[in-house]
Amino acid sequence: MLASAYTEKYPQNVKSLILIGGGELDVSISSIVNQNVNNRLQLSDTISWKYWSDSTNIKRDSKKAAYEIRKLRWSLLSFDKSKLDDIVKQAMHGDYDSKMGALMWSSLEKEKFNVVSSLAKKYKGKTLLIFGWQDPIGLTTLTLYQKAFPNAITRGINYCGHMPSVEQPEEFYKIVNDFLQ
Repeated sequence: MLASAYTEKYPQNVKSLILIGGGELDVSISSIVNQNVNNRLQLSDTISWKYWSDSTNIKRDSKKAAYEIRKLRWSLLSFDKSKLDDIVKQAMHGDYDSKMGALMWSSLEKEKFNVVSSLAKKYKGKTLLIFGWQDPIGLTTLTLYQKAFPNAITRGINYCGHMPSVEQPEEFYKIVNDFLQ
C-alpha cells in the first residue's frame, strides 16, 4: 500500500515496481478484507487469542504473548502453517507499533484513501504483481491492483498465502528474477 501511495504521488520517481500480496488501494473494501481474514478463525485460534491477550499472561511474559498474538494473526494469512515461525520472523523485521497502525488506518479511512484510478492514469512504468492463491488479502485486492496497474504482469503462486517469499521461496524468487531480467 505504501509503495502504491508513493507511486501515485510521485510517479516520475518510480521506474518499475514489484508488489507482493498488496493491501487495500481503496479503503472502502477494508471490511471485505477483514471478513475474509477473520473467516479463517478456528475455535483453537480464539482460545489461544484469549489466553495470550489475558493481562496475567502478558504480565508474566510480554514478549512471548506479543509473539504468540502475532503468530496467530499471521496464521490467518498463511497457507503452510509449518512455516509460521519463519513467516513471523520475516514479518518482525522492525517493530510494529499497533498504536501507529491504528492511527494510520484511521487516517486512511478519514481521507477515504483510494488511489486506483489515479494510479492507472499517472503511472506507466513496469509492474509485477505477485500474490498467493490462498491469500485472503491478495485475492481480495487483486482486481483493484489490476485496474490500478493495467499493464502489470500478474503472477499467482499456489500453496501460498500472504508471504510468498517464505512459503514458496523458489517460485517467488524465480518470478522476481525473471521480471528483473
